[in-house]
Amino acid sequence: MNSKAHQARERAAIILRVRSGQITAAEGARLMGVCRKTYYQWEQRALKGMMAQLEPLAPGRPEKPIDPEKEAMTQKITDLEARLKVAEQTAEVRAILRAMDQVASKKKPKSS
Repeated sequence: MNSKAHQARERAAIILRVRSGQITAAEGARLMGVCRKTYYQWEQRALKGMMAQLEPLAPGRPEKPIDPEKEAMTQKITDLEARLKVAEQTAEVRAILRAMDQVASKKKPKSS
């Protein structure tokens, strides 16, 4: 465990000892090497952090953060696929019209 994590765990243990009445805030501050005012600030931050981590979470997997570049590319792909579909349908209609024109021109009697 790195030294910062170890130090944070020691501070948390001291705060819990103070909150459970095992030692006084002055003793906790002395063990942390800070004044009582700083101890109380750290205690407040620790309790807020603990409360934030204990709030219920939404069920299921957390949503992945949205990558704006990926979102833009996804939207562009969607737009291009829609344009491709329209182009394919247009080509199909033109082919049908050409075939109809060819059939119509074969049925017309030639005037002499």
